[in-house]
Amino acid sequence: MRRVDPQQRSLGESLQEGIAEPLGLELYIGLPEKIDDSRIAHIKGINHPLQLFLQIGEMPFPLLKEFLKPWSLTMKAMVDPKRHLAHKNFNGRVSRSLELPSGNGIGLVRSMAKLYSVFATGGTELGLRHETLNELVKPAIPPSGSVESP
Repeated sequence: MRRVDPQQRSLGESLQEGIAEPLGLELYIGLPEKIDDSRIAHIKGINHPLQLFLQIGEMPFPLLKEFLKPWSLTMKAMVDPKRHLAHKNFNGRVSRSLELPSGNGIGLVRSMAKLYSVFATGGTELGLRHETLNELVKPAIPPSGSVESP
């Protein structure tokens, strides 16, 4: 995001400035300090792989099966590759403040519903053009080469 944004904003900053604030939504990728922890639901973390088996009745089997494959998209999306969350404190301020778009979005359910509604009805509240929405629904184009992070 920083490479293509003229202001070099992170994805979390872009979400705030371009979508959440204009629509009055409480949605974050990386929780800001101004939000009190008492407003956030706690995640029941899995600290050891054997805990997956203890929660078989609580977790849909297809999800459990994907967690057991190290190469699955589920594992890639839900595991922190840089080990920022190695301490397994998913409910701590440090973990919540990380901008991990695949698994660290935090927000009100009403805000999520409104966001889906805005996009489902054409994005006019955000001033999106029809061409922009068409680009957003296209399948992602895989990168053609490696690009280093800033």
